[in-house]
Amino acid sequence: MEFKSLTENTALPDCGIFPKFLNHLNLSDAAKLLYCYYLNRTIEQTITDQARRLYISDYVKETAELMCKSTSTIKRLTKELEDCGLLRRSRQRIGKPACVYLNLPAHSETPVI
Repeated sequence: MEFKSLTENTALPDCGIFPKFLNHLNLSDAAKLLYCYYLNRTIEQTITDQARRLYISDYVKETAELMCKSTSTIKRLTKELEDCGLLRRSRQRIGKPACVYLNLPAHSETPVI
């Protein structure tokens, strides 16, 4: 892969959101990246449930492949985010993807999506 320097006229590639509040939480870097991955997918897909909460449908295997991680690693990182309160998974029937709901800190000054 070839690289070039940034200039004032360089067109940036697609970028994702990294909330600054993640820097202040005691989470692994991999868990922070998984949260960002889920957050960006949530923003792109905008699926809502009956209570108007945003969520994404997620197969652990697909997320593992996209993030170049094992399924056990994704499960461990998901548990880390759940334990912190940033994520809630709602499991569906066998063979169906889980619904992943993200949370933000209540005191966050994050703009409304």
